[in-house]
Amino acid sequence: ASMLYLDYDRDPGEWIPNEDGGNENIEAICFLKKLNTAIFAEFPNVLMIAEESTAFGGITKPVGEGGLGFNLKWNMGFANDLYDYLATDPLFRKDKHSALNFPLMYAFSENYCLPISHDEVVHGKKSFVDKPFGSYEDKFREARAALLLMMTYPGKKLLFMGTEYAPFREWDFENSLEWFMLDYDNHRNFREYTAALNHFYLRSSELWDFDFSPRGFEWILPDESDKNLVAFKRINKSGERLAVVISFSGEEQTVQIPKEKGETLERVFDTGNVPEDCVTPSQNGTYAEIKLPKFSGIIFKYKSKTQKIKP
Repeated sequence: ASMLYLDYDRDPGEWIPNEDGGNENIEAICFLKKLNTAIFAEFPNVLMIAEESTAFGGITKPVGEGGLGFNLKWNMGFANDLYDYLATDPLFRKDKHSALNFPLMYAFSENYCLPISHDEVVHGKKSFVDKPFGSYEDKFREARAALLLMMTYPGKKLLFMGTEYAPFREWDFENSLEWFMLDYDNHRNFREYTAALNHFYLRSSELWDFDFSPRGFEWILPDESDKNLVAFKRINKSGERLAVVISFSGEEQTVQIPKEKGETLERVFDTGNVPEDCVTPSQNGTYAEIKLPKFSGIIFKYKSKTQKIKP
């Protein structure tokens, strides 16, 4: 942003408008277009990712179509809102439910990357696992649910070093990560959870076939603010679907997930604290009742013949 705008972080009188009277830095914009064009001409398989926090349009649009030509743009709005949500007492999270559903209002306007940023785990902002409100044990539960949300929402993913084992110490560039924390069960188990989540992501094309298109996402329950809960589907090119249900409530609760008659919901992943007998089918076969513990998430695969979606 400090490249794109002449007035970025400057007071009136500290900057000079461009030749058209605007605040865009025309030379910097041209440079970024030439940079990405040159990079991809020589190295077509690299990733150029913009850490950019404003509403400047076309960051990830091809240069030939008038964009800057980056592959991805960090979605810092998603990250900052999620951290604020996690830091809020679950009793009052219903007032901040937009942190969970608003990102889908603009998710496909750019090719977004959902980041855990180095800027957000330093200078008193706390490490990822230390951000959630609540007890020591609850912080691990909430961090697992937050990672599940990030990994199953549309967009690419960026973990910051150390996040995979949930350190409580903030990042310190002058010192090594505290790998000895893996001697403790909670941290070792969190690392194993992160690894399992990564492997599940890689083998589940529903989570990335349509990352930058609304065709790969469908809300099931977007507005359950009183329950601190969201549920949605992810869909791949073959029409196969996953149902993702995530609760950020501090209480156990029950939710109904609709399905077609004859369909079954096969449990394929969860945050590790969801009992095996959490699903009760309805008598008429049109929904499944899911009992979720506090701070938990679960993923189901719809098992039935589905109409294929054309790529």
